[in-house]
Amino acid sequence: MFNCYPTGWVTSYAKQGLLMSDPTVRWAMSNEGALLWGDVDPGDDPRGVMPQAAEYGLRYGVTLSMVSGARSFGGLAHPDRPFDEAEIGAMRTELARLHALTHDSVELDPATRARLAELSIVVTP
Repeated sequence: MFNCYPTGWVTSYAKQGLLMSDPTVRWAMSNEGALLWGDVDPGDDPRGVMPQAAEYGLRYGVTLSMVSGARSFGGLAHPDRPFDEAEIGAMRTELARLHALTHDSVELDPATRARLAELSIVVTP
């Protein structure tokens, strides 16, 4: 997992254990395509993940999800405007590229895993 969200938000999200309550993560785990964060039904967000994210500048976002043997998904955000269709299309292309690169990846040696961890990149099997 690679994360570039504000540190304060990452810390708050982790301390509250919001991953499985996050409506965008739940959507990504059971759908394919793109979900604009503005389309998240507040009724699907009982822990208020989306309003909390907005407090950290993550106001306009999109979650992308795809399945091709395995599932890959990602969320991206802007502080001041929604993503346009061209940006979303470019993100889909990049997600597909990253998915293909990592789908058949080989086991990394411990030194490489340690270096990636220093960069806040978690490699999962």
